[in-house]
Amino acid sequence: MSIEEKLAELKIDDVSSIVDAVKKDGVKNSGLASNITVLAARCDSKDADEAVAGLNTVKKLAEECPEAQAFTKECLSACKSIVSTD
Repeated sequence: MSIEEKLAELKIDDVSSIVDAVKKDGVKNSGLASNITVLAARCDSKDADEAVAGLNTVKKLAEECPEAQAFTKECLSACKSIVSTD
């Protein structure tokens, strides 16, 4: 399953496989670069499970994929908005 498909229906179980794909294939070839707005939307979701999965994905990408920093920063404002409302 591609990153695009995983982000479309993001679940907490998808976090590791997304990060592994970015590590293996890179930010562009994995599909993260072209789908970063989808990940940001998941972080800002009103659905708690989806938002938690998005936040965990961004966190793990930030910790394990420094090459993704330019893209994960696009998610920070969405992450901030969901964290500050809780």
